[in-house]
Amino acid sequence: MARFEDIKFSKHNGFNGIHGTYNFKNGNVMSVIAGEFAHSIPKMQLSHPSQYRGFEVLVVDHYGNAITEEILPGISGIFSNASPEEITSLMQAIESNQNK
Repeated sequence: MARFEDIKFSKHNGFNGIHGTYNFKNGNVMSVIAGEFAHSIPKMQLSHPSQYRGFEVLVVDHYGNAITEEILPGISGIFSNASPEEITSLMQAIESNQNK
């Protein structure tokens, strides 16, 4: 099963922070960011994901449509300040549902 540690992070191109993605077998993509302009904890530029406690998460389908709310009812668009543990749970929920 996918885990937060499977996300490959690099420097964000648009602001001071980091960005990572994870591609699921069914074409869904999870985007995870943290930094000065993200809904993250803390809201500052750090160099490694382990330095953040919360991340901004968006999941899109293979057409590029946001589907985070379909997976997490009550979350509109992005999942703010998600912990690594919450991200792992979300990744595993997506994997479980892609086989149905």
